[in-house]
Amino acid sequence: MDDHLYVYLHNVLAGQLARSKMQLSFQYDASYLDYDKAQPISAALPLQIQPFANDVVKPFFSGLLPEGLVRVKLAHLFQTSPDNIFELLREMGADCAGAITILPPGQGPDCLKENSYKFLTDHEAAQILSTLNTRPLYAGSGDFRVSGAGVQDKLIACLIDNKLALPLYGTPSTHIFKTAIQDFKGSVFNEYFCMQLAELCGLNVPQTAIHFFDKTPCYIITRYDRKQLAHGQTVRLHQEDFCQILGVDSENKYENEGGPNVKNCFDLLNCLGVSGTDRIQFLEMLMFNFLIGNGDAHAKNFSILYDDRAAILAPFYDLMSTILYAPFAPKHKMAMKLPEGDYLFRYVRRKYFENLRAVTGFRKDFILKRLDGLLSKIIPLAEHLSRQLADGYASNIYAEITKVIKQHVAQIADRFNEAHV
Repeated sequence: MDDHLYVYLHNVLAGQLARSKMQLSFQYDASYLDYDKAQPISAALPLQIQPFANDVVKPFFSGLLPEGLVRVKLAHLFQTSPDNIFELLREMGADCAGAITILPPGQGPDCLKENSYKFLTDHEAAQILSTLNTRPLYAGSGDFRVSGAGVQDKLIACLIDNKLALPLYGTPSTHIFKTAIQDFKGSVFNEYFCMQLAELCGLNVPQTAIHFFDKTPCYIITRYDRKQLAHGQTVRLHQEDFCQILGVDSENKYENEGGPNVKNCFDLLNCLGVSGTDRIQFLEMLMFNFLIGNGDAHAKNFSILYDDRAAILAPFYDLMSTILYAPFAPKHKMAMKLPEGDYLFRYVRRKYFENLRAVTGFRKDFILKRLDGLLSKIIPLAEHLSRQLADGYASNIYAEITKVIKQHVAQIADRFNEAHV
């Protein structure tokens, strides 16, 4: 087997990913370093002639792959080890997050003059979606080779004229399809509701929808790292998540497992020079995730999008009220705790949001003004959205999420009396 793969950025050969005894290395191609539009594939892998060793390379490339049980299933399908990042990328790297394409020797990048798709009937789509728990990402299906991060079963493909289409031969995917999570009742409607609510609250999120394939509901996200050109072509936009930038393995994404904390995230935003507007968005997203009870708001679920080399905070994704699925809700933890605060949702207080001034650079009065602005509108917006979705997307989950929001608003509202806890 070849011991190197070619790594392309925006369809330009950037370098080679090599392995030796399960150790990875990456080296930029000399011609790429002379390219006038050359940019790093990662902020953690700056342009240089010297190769990067495994400890720096692994977090970025591993971050392009699914995690947990999904990766285990994929490894079984491809008859390799879940830790064999190199082989998994060989099989699945033709279309990754951002503008990265990874191909074995002898195969060129996405240089198609026209996109190529396999269109599916609703019945065919429903059949594929129903098998994702045993065949994640519909992997191993010939000319359809797409990778995506995360622990949830999903299909990364395209939605064209309300038809699910598999992109072939390296054609960029444009949408992410998620069916119900096993044992997570109403997960499709939960995530859709939380994403729609975030948008109503003024947060930047990608376009989302619910589509029924053979009467089976599917939550669909339009990829923000893809751009449609006027003549119908789809181009990739480069992005990477916070864990990749900070060199943290996906398996350590939670703060209590050694992953990034809130200060690390704001330091990263400052280091990359993102706008003040983006930093305010991140501040308000921390508040929103607490209010909906999202215990999966870890650094892997925040990303940077590179637009003409400038770093901007990517739209928010994977928003869900996870506290509803905690077997012991009083012990449900936040993925990143607030400064000098507690991991447990039930112990979060207003003063912990005040403590954000020490790590954000924002004044206390500014933080509280943003917090109270969100508190004043989120319940009416949630109730309005519940009524709006009742026609066509009815679900009891909306009332359950709204109940969580009301409880959490009460915990941190200015009028909250801690003596009643």
